Amino acid sequence: MNEHDFCVILAGGEGTRLWPMSRHDRPKQFVDFFGMGRSLLQQTFDRMSHVVDKDRIYILTQYSYLDLAHEQVPEIPQDHILPEPMRRNTAPAVTWAVLHIYAKDPEANVVVVPTDSLILDESSFWEDTHIGLNFVAKEKELLTLSVKPTRPETGYGYIQLSDEIKGNFHRIKTFVEKPELDFAKFFMDNGEFYWNTGIFLFRVKDFLHVAGVLFPEWSQRLKLFTSECHDYKKEIELMRNSYDSMPNLKLENCIFEKYGKIFVMPCTFGWADMGGWRDLYEASPKDAQENVVPESNALCYKSKGNVVQVPEGKIVIIEDLNDYVIVDREDLLVICPRKNSQEWRKYVNDVLINLGEKYT
Repeated sequence: MNEHDFCVILAGGEGTRLWPMSRHDRPKQFVDFFGMGRSLLQQTFDRMSHVVDKDRIYILTQYSYLDLAHEQVPEIPQDHILPEPMRRNTAPAVTWAVLHIYAKDPEANVVVVPTDSLILDESSFWEDTHIGLNFVAKEKELLTLSVKPTRPETGYGYIQLSDEIKGNFHRIKTFVEKPELDFAKFFMDNGEFYWNTGIFLFRVKDFLHVAGVLFPEWSQRLKLFTSECHDYKKEIELMRNSYDSMPNLKLENCIFEKYGKIFVMPCTFGWADMGGWRDLYEASPKDAQENVVPESNALCYKSKGNVVQVPEGKIVIIEDLNDYVIVDREDLLVICPRKNSQEWRKYVNDVLINLGEKYT
């Protein structure tokens, strides 16, 4: 492993589209959806420990999840968990983490990974990530990893590859976030478009240069905090007092839409985004009737395409039901069509308004 290679794991989301398995006090990154004994965060940490040394892995999360992150990943030092005082999306959070790493190693290379990525071929992923880190170190370019679409998915971002090539790396031509179905079908058939995995690689120097160009005022403010503060607790306190001035910006939108001069590496490691129940269904092992029933005692009669999640010790019997999500968790029972995965945020908001925060 290269001593200058670092990893930042994004673990600050609320995961409302996987409610009620994902709740506000324990969102999806801290949940074991596949009955493997490891949460999405822990699986991501395990995966990335094959790419960089465990002592060079950082976790970005929300302040309210700080104890959960320490509990689930006790292997890494305390000051490697950076808690946002409030949600300001991934652009300011990643910039903070990069500045934090830069203060320790100005020659660092960084791979940024979300916790909700399901990787099917981990060996290929490790190899591709090492290749990508070597590329950014040598070429001084920003890079993202992409995979070829396997279906016309409207919930993912798409990257179009240009003719400008360096080896197996293509300069990005266009980026489209969550297209309509007709466009998604065209992108899949076209051959030039790949799914955006949300995995970014870069040298800290190059990222901070781009941040200084795109958002000079608040990147300079973050730089001031991290450069003046060599004490972890003091740094966290400074962030708590000032983070509300940070903009709510997504890293992809800043990098792809405002900067654009980024390279793409087409990969074949097999990838899915665990954004919602439809994504979980597509990514999960299925029984003979194409139902997903991890760790659930479910008897399914003339029923197919369902996701069933019930507590241990409870039995569920289903007949003549197709393509539904059935989740029984503590004080909640949810039964909804799987195709309505984009509506789950609405369900959560309605429950919050009508029934109270304890149910979300």
